[in-house]
Amino acid sequence: MYEKGCSGSNVIEVTVDAVDNVAVDSVVVTFTDVGSGTIPTGTLNLFPNATGLWTRAFSVPYGTLPAGADTVLEFSAVAYDAAGNMSTRKEATAGTYVFSCR
Repeated sequence: MYEKGCSGSNVIEVTVDAVDNVAVDSVVVTFTDVGSGTIPTGTLNLFPNATGLWTRAFSVPYGTLPAGADTVLEFSAVAYDAAGNMSTRKEATAGTYVFSCR
C-alpha cells in the first residue's frame, strides 16, 4: 500500500474467514502501527459478503506518514456469535506495509 506520491492505492482491504458452530454475528479487527507509530491504532467492524467472508476496506489518509517513514500495520481479529460469545484473538500472519513516497 503506497501512502502518497506513488501510483499505488491508499486503500487497505481486510478479510477474515470466521466460523462458528451456529453462526458468526460480527467480526471486529484492530490494527496497530508497529513501525513508525504515526498511524493511530484503529478498530474496524467488518461486514459479511456473499461468500461467507467478513471484509471491510479503509484508507490511510494521504499525508499521514512523514517522508521516509515507512511503516507496518499489524492486524488482529475477534469474532462474536449472537449469544455474545467471543473467539480467541487471532493475529494476522503478515503485516501490511505502508510506504511514504514523498
